[in-house]
Amino acid sequence: MRTANLKSTTDELGNGWWIGLLSTPLPMAGTTLLLAARWQTIPARISIHWGLDGRPNGWAERGIGSIFGLLFASFFMVIVFGVIGELIARSSPGHEGRTAVIRTTRSVLLACAWMVTILFCGTSLLPLTHDPSRLISLVAIVPIVFSMGMLGFVVFRWMQMPEAVAAAQDSTDPRFWKAGIVYYNREDSALWVPKRFGFGYSLNFGRPVSWMLLGLILLVPFAIHFFVHASTVR
Repeated sequence: MRTANLKSTTDELGNGWWIGLLSTPLPMAGTTLLLAARWQTIPARISIHWGLDGRPNGWAERGIGSIFGLLFASFFMVIVFGVIGELIARSSPGHEGRTAVIRTTRSVLLACAWMVTILFCGTSLLPLTHDPSRLISLVAIVPIVFSMGMLGFVVFRWMQMPEAVAAAQDSTDPRFWKAGIVYYNREDSALWVPKRFGFGYSLNFGRPVSWMLLGLILLVPFAIHFFVHASTVR
């Protein structure tokens, strides 16, 4: 197991990531103001779910949850991305090339934050369009294209810094990895640790706070699911 001095601090990582992250509420605020200004033009009954053929199969009454729900969710998700990025920088083991690995990881988190922001803002504006069904294919394609782009970016960065990635993977004791996927070490103070295989970070499930953070992350899709079904007209 390799170790290194923890010289990589949040100061060395720079402020660019935080500037990019804190800019995401701007389109959310703009979308909120536009929807509020056009409230009376929004139909009393809006489509909120579409089938594979692009036709709506779920509707909801116009209300705070059905119109602004995705904007609330996107704001919450950006906060989660920010918390994860900061915790990775402050609570991860030291190793050679740590700053480069963390910077790349936070770049992916920032891209995800902006993807969610753009996707959810765009989806929230669909009730203002004459025929939302015509735009559903675009909404469905965006996450696919984004995922492929992110995969290509990670592979490219991975190939650029093989030594740093190897040092990151070797910065934890392999005895505490379960099937090489789950890291459980109560004696390790790190909350996030580099993955044993692949690129990125994994929670140290030996720390109780990791379960709380995991629950917070999983709360978002459940909250969206609840809002959709709670406001659906049957």
